[in-house]
Amino acid sequence: MYSSPRDMWFFLDIIWQAQKNLYLEIYEFTEQTIRDLFDTLLQNWVEIKIIMEDQKYSQFKNTFREVRDLFSGYDNFDIKNDRQMKTNYVHAKFFLIDTGFLIQTSNMTKSAFTTNREYFFYSEHSGIWHSLYTIFDKDRNWETIKTQDIHPNLLVCPINCRSVLEYLIESAEESIIIENQYIEDPKLLELIEEKIEILDKWAIKINLPDTELNQELQNKRWKSIISLIKKPYIHSKMMLIDNQILYLWSINFSTNSMDNNREIWILLTDPILIKQFLSVFAKK
Repeated sequence: MYSSPRDMWFFLDIIWQAQKNLYLEIYEFTEQTIRDLFDTLLQNWVEIKIIMEDQKYSQFKNTFREVRDLFSGYDNFDIKNDRQMKTNYVHAKFFLIDTGFLIQTSNMTKSAFTTNREYFFYSEHSGIWHSLYTIFDKDRNWETIKTQDIHPNLLVCPINCRSVLEYLIESAEESIIIENQYIEDPKLLELIEEKIEILDKWAIKINLPDTELNQELQNKRWKSIISLIKKPYIHSKMMLIDNQILYLWSINFSTNSMDNNREIWILLTDPILIKQFLSVFAKK
């Protein structure tokens, strides 16, 4: 597992491994260095397929159209939006790289590597790879994703994520550690509030970026629970339950994320990864 802000060479090295296929679902793609790498891979006859949001929130320019036009001259390139998926946004952030996969909290933007706190997880686990490929392929082809398509270590919004997220918070017995961009879903706020009453207040820790929205949440509810971070900007989406189950995902804690968007989570239980996350989380 990698974290940022840091230089993007680790990321480029992973993507550069692609010899045959590179498939991805992504919300935003503006970083020129990564675009240049895609151009080189296409010249080397790597097949690249993208599902990308084309109607972003507060969008100043249509980067979907920009990416489509940039690579339109290649027969081995294909890009689609999420209209066939009937989701509000395709906000998932994952890559399939030949036989490996990368799940991350970040978009492909310069800020993801230079100013944001983000996490990236790479693996060649074949079962998860096949599940992600099925999700990607069905999203491209107007097909419904079924629960049996989803590996037990994955969650897919809006199919099966809200119930699991609510259960995770309700079932926590010792601690809850959250690092996210914001928390605004009423039900999640209620569940966290209830858990604060049950667990020792020091057992719940939340890192959020220092924004006006999060300042209001801190002042109204959880002054001793929330840490507001000025730098780096917290764009990561992570949760650790009882110091044993770590979730890395693309979702913000919003109603739209859980109920309307395409979002992807992965469950991680490796103690080394958990220790690594806790080390980064402690950096204020």
